Amino acid sequence: VVSTQSTWGNEIGEGGARALAEALHHHSTLSTLNLGWNEIGEGGARVLAEALHHNTTLSTLDLEGNKIGEGGAEALAEALHRNTALSTLKLESNEIGEGGAKELAEALHRNTTLSTLVLERNQIGEGGAKALGEALRHNTTLQSLDLGWGQIGEGGAEALAEALHHNTTLKILDLRVNELGEGGAKALAVALRHNTNLQTLKLDDVMIGDGAEALKAVMAETGRNVVDWSY
Repeated sequence: VVSTQSTWGNEIGEGGARALAEALHHHSTLSTLNLGWNEIGEGGARVLAEALHHNTTLSTLDLEGNKIGEGGAEALAEALHRNTALSTLKLESNEIGEGGAKELAEALHRNTTLSTLVLERNQIGEGGAKALGEALRHNTTLQSLDLGWGQIGEGGAEALAEALHHNTTLKILDLRVNELGEGGAKALAVALRHNTNLQTLKLDDVMIGDGAEALKAVMAETGRNVVDWSY
């Protein structure tokens, strides 16, 4: 019985994705599918998303580096409105942009099974981060969110910090290599005083100036070593 399928870096293209999508319509045991760096594009993402409307066993889908774009992210977001099995979705380096992030954020308002979402290196911008922040106010299942290299800016950091005042389930928030600014860092520091569920806040190379002192002060006051400064 096959439960894991990995074709990482094999350049299967959209055609290969279509074949695998067809298999997902019928396969009752596959739980992990890794298609990283396979050039499946938006079309491949769309057919896989369609399969997720019906599949009830796949729990992990890794599509890293496939240039699925905003359209592919939109299709996957639509699938998340219906799918009740997927718990991990990895979309690192897929050029989904702000629009794709907003679509996925909207899905998080309804989805009740996704626990890990990786959107690293997707240039989601401040707008994408704000949409995800709004989603975190309502979502009760997501435990890990990776927005590294996302160009979220100070405004995006502030929106996510505000969400942490309300969210009680997120445990890991990765904001590495983002220019969060002093204001963003201070907003996160305030949030950490109220949020006791977040276990790891990754902040390597985030350009926060004096905001670092505010974060260090909170950790000293609360005795919680939450911030991870290492790469």
